[in-house]
Amino acid sequence: MVIVIPCYKEARRIDVDEFVRVSEFFQTAVFVDDGSSDETFERLSLVKRRMTASGGHALVERLPQNVGKGEAVRLGIRRCLAARGTPKAPAVADADLSAPFGEMCRLAGLLLARGCDVVQGSRVRLMGKDIVRSPIRHYVGRVSATLISQMLDLPIYDTQAGAKVFSARAVEGPLFQQPFLSRWLFDCEIFLRVRQLGLDIIEEPLERWHAQPVDSKVNIFSYLRSLHDLLRIRGHYLG
Repeated sequence: MVIVIPCYKEARRIDVDEFVRVSEFFQTAVFVDDGSSDETFERLSLVKRRMTASGGHALVERLPQNVGKGEAVRLGIRRCLAARGTPKAPAVADADLSAPFGEMCRLAGLLLARGCDVVQGSRVRLMGKDIVRSPIRHYVGRVSATLISQMLDLPIYDTQAGAKVFSARAVEGPLFQQPFLSRWLFDCEIFLRVRQLGLDIIEEPLERWHAQPVDSKVNIFSYLRSLHDLLRIRGHYLG
């Protein structure tokens, strides 16, 4: 597996030992430092050195300025294709490892077994699942997901979970060729592009998700910007 991990001011959340420990799960980890002003790049450089020393492989891309998570993901996918060719099931995950690598491997196995193009992990609290989120983020997320689903006609439960796996066909095509309109709602644009391109997508409940208790970069202004972006996305993709 090749995995792309966007990072913005993640110095406190990057667990170097854990990345080294799980390096056996993937062929390459592509870290994209999205113009962080903290010690994220230094932390990622340490991860790369430690992974290399243990026989793993990592790439660290440092963007000169902050361009948003969507563009960081897109550039990470493009960098992955340029450096390593087209992997069978490239994945995108969050830097805090909320969805562990074992879970990402499970999603990749599901994608290959089902022959689909995208598997979106979803944070659904069900009996037997280990999903840990703050109540506030959960309820705000549910309202946001419902609004997104209604406005964009997307029958999806959880649009924002950072656990996605793609097929080779999906990443080789036009899905990631053009920049996204939104810095934060790029997930929605991915789903809309997938539908326009006639690709197959499934949503799979995650077995485990542990959100890390650190300062959030999301505030009321983020939600207002997201609402503006949602209207732009609707106008661009749905006319």
